Amino acid sequence: MPLNVTPAVERYVKFLRENGFSGTIVGAELDTGSSRTPADFVDELYTSRGSFEGLRRRAQALAAYQAFLVRTVARVRPDIVQFCDVFSAVAGITSKLFGSPHLIFDIRDPVKLSTSHYGPLVPRALHFLESLAARVSDGIIVVSPELMDFVPQAARKRAVVMTNSPEEDQFTGYQFSGGDNITISLSGFVSYRRNLDAWCRLVGDDPKLKLDLYGTIADERSRQILDQYGFEQVNRVSHEEALSRSRAADIMALTYDPSIVVNQFAAPNKFFEGLMLGKPSICSTGMRLGERLTREHCGIVVRYGDVAELATAVETLREPAERRRMGENARRLFEREYLGQARNAMRTLYGRLGLIPM
Repeated sequence: MPLNVTPAVERYVKFLRENGFSGTIVGAELDTGSSRTPADFVDELYTSRGSFEGLRRRAQALAAYQAFLVRTVARVRPDIVQFCDVFSAVAGITSKLFGSPHLIFDIRDPVKLSTSHYGPLVPRALHFLESLAARVSDGIIVVSPELMDFVPQAARKRAVVMTNSPEEDQFTGYQFSGGDNITISLSGFVSYRRNLDAWCRLVGDDPKLKLDLYGTIADERSRQILDQYGFEQVNRVSHEEALSRSRAADIMALTYDPSIVVNQFAAPNKFFEGLMLGKPSICSTGMRLGERLTREHCGIVVRYGDVAELATAVETLREPAERRRMGENARRLFEREYLGQARNAMRTLYGRLGLIPM
């Protein structure tokens, strides 16, 4: 797995510790810009380094990574192997040969979606590997009900849905800007593929709109858009600071480009964080997320790249009563469906495997 201290990774380790397990993380050492590292909260850490620049180096690094994972699993002989991407699947499958009794596959982004832009052969080959890993796994995790369709039929009875919802409820009351001032949170992975140009143009035309940008800048094209509109200081921040800034926001911007197939199924952390904090969201037409926003009256769906439609949505939410109404609906949805959902899913999965009491 990539060594990135996301809330999901920390949640896994915390759950295992609370139930008497020790934790070991094995993966690729990447520069994630995080102030925390896995070494801060696990017992053992095994890392691999490699250059991913250029096709040849990428292939060499990937082959070396597979060998590293297999060697490490063979040496450590863990009781549970839980892996979170198809590139760790070979080591996961091999662990069965070395006697690891429990294999858990956390399918974050099914390869049919995440590699669809590589043509027909690559997704097909990786999907075969992913399906094989799912079939031999004792437990499977998917992050939304819609992704269950990508789990082989024979393996679905072993799968649970574990959303990206926060583990702990950190709601402190409804907080919105005064008057018709609006703060829009566009954070996490800052990319032109998330309607960045449209948001920057909209905010540039209205001094009462503020775009709160922080996180990882995806690429040079995204950086050029930020520079063009005067957003020169966009940095990663701690999870604590990110949560504080989300509390101060009025709208969560989740406008992903739906022409990218995997984006249609996106259920980002910021969506659940917004629900927890009682914030309305705006997402793109074509995202499955839009069905929930519309059904629960807790957000607005707009055509991707349509600045006029985006402006109309923001104008609707500029009205304090409407902002509060949608925020309360968001909070109710969180309390009804997502509060404690991830922890309960972990308990269900590990209970089925006989690893903890049901």
